[in-house]
Amino acid sequence: MEDEFIKPRVLTIAAYEPVLFKEYHLFLILSGHVRGLMDGENFFMDESDLVLCLPGEKVIFWGSGRNMVLDVPVSVSVMEKYIPVHEGRFICNSSVDAQRDYANLRSLMAKLAMASCETGEDSELYEKSVFYGLLYDLKNRHFEKNIVNVPDISRKYSDRVNRIFNYIQENYARNISLDDVSAYTHLSLSYLSRFFKQAFGENFVTYVKKYRVERSLSDLCYSKKTVTQVGMDHGFGDANSYIRAFREIHGTTPKAFRDRFNAGNERQSTVRLCEITDRTRYVGKLQEYSLNDSGRSGEAMPESRHYIVQADLEGMAVAPLWKCGINISSAKNIGSGDISDEISEIQKDIGFAYGRVSFLLMNRYVFKDTEQGGYNFFSFTKMVSHLLSVGMIPYLDLTFSHEECKTPGGYEVDEAQFLDWLEQMLLYSVNVFGREEMEKWIYDIGITYSITDRSIEKTAAFISRYIKGEQIIRRILPEARIGGFNVTSDMADMCMEILSGVLEAGGHPDFISMSIFPYVFVGDKAGERMVYSSDPEYALHRVQEWKRAMGHCQGMDGRALPIYVNAIGTTVAQRNYINDTCYQATFIVKNIISLLGEVGLLIFYQMSDYNFSYAENHLLLNGRNGLFSQFQIHKPGYIAFSMMSRLTELVLAKGQDYIVTKGKHDTYYILLCNHVPVSDRYCLRIWDNTPISEAYTVYAQADDLNVLLTLNHVKDGDYRILSYHLNRENGSLFDEWEKTGFWENPGTEELKYLRQAIHPRRNCSKRSSFNGQLNFHIGVKPFEVIFIEASLII
Repeated sequence: MEDEFIKPRVLTIAAYEPVLFKEYHLFLILSGHVRGLMDGENFFMDESDLVLCLPGEKVIFWGSGRNMVLDVPVSVSVMEKYIPVHEGRFICNSSVDAQRDYANLRSLMAKLAMASCETGEDSELYEKSVFYGLLYDLKNRHFEKNIVNVPDISRKYSDRVNRIFNYIQENYARNISLDDVSAYTHLSLSYLSRFFKQAFGENFVTYVKKYRVERSLSDLCYSKKTVTQVGMDHGFGDANSYIRAFREIHGTTPKAFRDRFNAGNERQSTVRLCEITDRTRYVGKLQEYSLNDSGRSGEAMPESRHYIVQADLEGMAVAPLWKCGINISSAKNIGSGDISDEISEIQKDIGFAYGRVSFLLMNRYVFKDTEQGGYNFFSFTKMVSHLLSVGMIPYLDLTFSHEECKTPGGYEVDEAQFLDWLEQMLLYSVNVFGREEMEKWIYDIGITYSITDRSIEKTAAFISRYIKGEQIIRRILPEARIGGFNVTSDMADMCMEILSGVLEAGGHPDFISMSIFPYVFVGDKAGERMVYSSDPEYALHRVQEWKRAMGHCQGMDGRALPIYVNAIGTTVAQRNYINDTCYQATFIVKNIISLLGEVGLLIFYQMSDYNFSYAENHLLLNGRNGLFSQFQIHKPGYIAFSMMSRLTELVLAKGQDYIVTKGKHDTYYILLCNHVPVSDRYCLRIWDNTPISEAYTVYAQADDLNVLLTLNHVKDGDYRILSYHLNRENGSLFDEWEKTGFWENPGTEELKYLRQAIHPRRNCSKRSSFNGQLNFHIGVKPFEVIFIEASLII
């Protein structure tokens, strides 16, 4: 090969003494365990872990000799030819940096080791292609360029500072002056001189001199050039000026520095890195890793998305949609002991602000007491008392169940009965809970309709009922929040008609409520059917459509009426395994990020599978849309909410797949997801009964999401990094169930095992910020949610 190429080898490590490498070395553990100490940090490498060791960096390895380690050396000259190592740093140690995706690098290392042993006609060409692919992967996935941060300069000048710095990087070996920079930046010489000293902390001549000396160190230590040649190659006019500058910075001459470095290399430990020559011992492992490249062989590796977050901002205060609320249950089921236990557990783990109870106006829940007269509110009181006991504010859905008011012509609600029930409930509750407490609750008066057959209560009748109901509530609870209509997101025109009628009749709703399920109706009226939406931003687009339509409508305070999403969920179908897979988790995260700042309230539908399925205990999961399975085991959505509950209300940045919030004492919280949409083909077949074993075939093709996230303007120091990974391998009840062959009629021991097995993968590591930056290069798998907490170590 034209470039200096060093053959890979497979070793066994059996030592505990320091090693000082002259080249870059990539080590991949093929089997066994190795403990290391590098840059003052201990790490334990297990099978499949890899690390990059830098030249001149002392590393201590401990090994029992019962291990196999692939060693891929890369010469300094080759690395510096293709990667600007002086302009950044490598982050490449899988044992302490689990957020980064190392799968492709493992595969390339294994392929290179196998290719180096081939002798065919095109073997050298293939070897070159793999080697350069490895360098490409190192540069684009595991090398992070520095961005100049200058804390005393306004952020608006950061581009100018980086432009000056880049000019010095590219031209330092020439005889450059401040005049050259002035011409390049189109700034006057006097202004540039003052600006440079303020930005870089010293004058131009001193800064460039130090930069040249530092850039010369690699040649000085690793090349056979004379001291004079090294100095001249790095911008010094002669040997004397180089020696003088070197002594000023390092306190010794270049020759003495080189001699001391070479002496250290000669004295380096004879650590036992014994080469394994029997290829049969490790070729199987190499083949395994070479194939484990997610099908990317021969394809260009994608660039990472790079998000730069300004960490020194105060942050934008937002309503924390991730803790707003949860649909508890329909009223008929809320008295169940299982539901009560789940309410307590979900509040302990997540802490939702509101608990919504739907269809309160059911004869089976609140009924006339024929002996005593009036209504029996025992079940209602019990429900509210439990919500309040766990710190959950009641969100009362004052809607009739369509099951109880269906007529041949649609839906008819007995207005007199509704108003009588409402007034009696309020007066009773004021005596039990107190007016001050009840004014914290939310009262949502909804129109009665069916989401599937599109039947609906008459608009005029509902407007009359709403106006009178609002008046009753305001008379008894003047400070309460009252609103409603409770329609689906595709009923914007209907909602505007109702809202106009309510406002004309003197109503003053505090909010408009809507539910969001990603469905659309296709076909003409004769053959209209409901299919799943292929729009990945369905919820956001529907909300924006509503806000445009409501732009002229104002609340009592003169501001635009807020939208309360009182139910958002993956499907309306009660039997679809979309609700059980990891799709549930990424759907939740993606939509919460998208709707942040767009809606006043967001309530997920719903808490428990038990709400629908009393007796279906032969299957662990059955396509319901709860966060709890019917056996009270956490589903992916539950774990996603648990992870999000640690976010703060101060948002530094957000995008389509991430959000960053700021905590106290230099702590930052990062949430990412890789949401995979339902395939276009399956959108049209959403009502099909897909077999359990084919649950993941309904989604579109997806790749890993590679993200480089930079926290800019952080305090320099060491940060403790905690990360949690929810994906198909960690935290997914459905995927764990699949491994068992889809157990039927699970017993006590099986359920106990699953409860213990279902949790996200947790990693803890340490990372140092550099020049005011903290970088995260994160590979997010399809259907994965990752939560990261970074806190400064004092």
